[in-house]
Amino acid sequence: MRKSITLVAAGLMLLGTILTGCGSAEEEDYRITGDSSQATITVPEQPSGDAETPATDTAENGGESVAAGFVFHASTANGECDVYPDQDMAEVLAALGEAGSYYEAASCAFEGLDKMYTYSHFEIDTYPDGEKDRISLIIFWDDLVSTAEGISVGSSFDRLQEVYGSDYTFEEGFYCYQKEGTELRFVVSDDAVSSIQYRSIYAATAGL
Repeated sequence: MRKSITLVAAGLMLLGTILTGCGSAEEEDYRITGDSSQATITVPEQPSGDAETPATDTAENGGESVAAGFVFHASTANGECDVYPDQDMAEVLAALGEAGSYYEAASCAFEGLDKMYTYSHFEIDTYPDGEKDRISLIIFWDDLVSTAEGISVGSSFDRLQEVYGSDYTFEEGFYCYQKEGTELRFVVSDDAVSSIQYRSIYAATAGL
């Protein structure tokens, strides 16, 4: 088995961004738990985002959403399923079970709560959409998970381009590929992939 590459610094930076992005901790009510149990929470009213609701990234098929963009096949001890930006998180929880840790806070861009579910090797963040929580971000934490196309943390930059091509943009330190309302982003350090994220373009446009 390959040695796990835990991205502690990236995780701390991301959590710091979430905690500070909407204001100081004193101005918000939030809850951190060791599991995914819910808590009663008072949340200040938040304005809704200006971006249009995503329409091309998912389709309905027999009551279940179907991905049209980039997809990550996730698995845990409880089950497995395809996971992708803008998907209803309820589908994922039903398949994968509870996350190892859970966090929620008032959304910076939508009315309701942004939520973070951390599993053993990856993290899933969501944004509120009425009664649903939709996926805004999927983050790989080590090299024990890979994209559907076979790229993982530690893959070479040459291999990344062989798989996804050179039709990328370079933004905020990420090599970004876009497909049907989704974005697959890579950080490359010393000619090797050091971070992988799936992102909802809709949620990013709205301010997340």
